Amino acid sequence: MMLVALLAGGCSAPAAAPPVSAGPSPSIMVAVTTDVAWTQLVLALDERILTVLDLTPTHSRDAGVIALSADIAAQHRSEIELLRGNLFAMGAKDDNPHAEHEMPGMVTATTFAELKQANGSSFDQLLSASLRAHLTQCVSLAQSELKAGTHAATRALAAAVQESRERDLSRLPG
Repeated sequence: MMLVALLAGGCSAPAAAPPVSAGPSPSIMVAVTTDVAWTQLVLALDERILTVLDLTPTHSRDAGVIALSADIAAQHRSEIELLRGNLFAMGAKDDNPHAEHEMPGMVTATTFAELKQANGSSFDQLLSASLRAHLTQCVSLAQSELKAGTHAATRALAAAVQESRERDLSRLPG
């Protein structure tokens, strides 16, 4: 009898208001792992390589290297805006935990110091090696995102990154 009273009481209670969402939507929550990590990694890699590319006009004497660096830098600057927008769309913060890491494809402090001291062909060789490592790592990361990512916009961005990095790799001298 007590059970009937409890059930009847539960049925007559007014419907509860739908819960107020205090956080990101479930689709954003799914994206928080792989997709956010990929975006942050590529953002950190792009920001670091820009510091190198910005040295090119004053350290290289090769007009082709200077033009290629300017083109890659412009692509990366545009991409950085897309990556930041992607983080925002996923509800992630713009503070990047990978910005100061030294990881594959990221120019180390030692290499950057060497680049700042180098000029002419020695700079071009260091630049080419740094770009090759950066571009190759970005392709690898993009492929991983395309396999494991779930956020559609991030996957589309990864596909674009893979395409541009493969194109840039084919343009590198040597």
